[in-house]
Amino acid sequence: MNTIRPLAMVLSLALAMPLLFTSCRKYADGPTISFRSKEERIANNWAATFVFRNNIDETARYESFNFTFIKSGAFTWTVKPAGATEPVILTGTWELASVKEQIKLTYFDAASAEVRLLYMDILKLYEDEIWLGFISEGDQYDLKMFPL
Repeated sequence: MNTIRPLAMVLSLALAMPLLFTSCRKYADGPTISFRSKEERIANNWAATFVFRNNIDETARYESFNFTFIKSGAFTWTVKPAGATEPVILTGTWELASVKEQIKLTYFDAASAEVRLLYMDILKLYEDEIWLGFISEGDQYDLKMFPL
């Protein structure tokens, strides 16, 4: 009987270990156990506090770099380069893609008069922080954003 008790303790500890290390996950509330859906956590007004292009910090090149994701599936992306008089604004729709590991943006590009798709990798997703990565015109962008 004495050997059963230590075995039970080891088994209990082994089962509890994944729960102890959930803070190391990519998604604070899941994805195993989630109190809010990814869509609910993404739907917010976000401001980029760090903008990296090809692993070079280019945050200072922007007065603002903001996203508004609405739960209904609409988005607004507003970018104002430093020194610019007017921001560049893109609007369209968003949805989760690739087994909810990416955000798929669909928008109209006035310069080319075409509908464009942009897939953004969700690198981290918390209640109050989101990290996104995407490739645009051959450049890798990484954004670290917080709610406005």
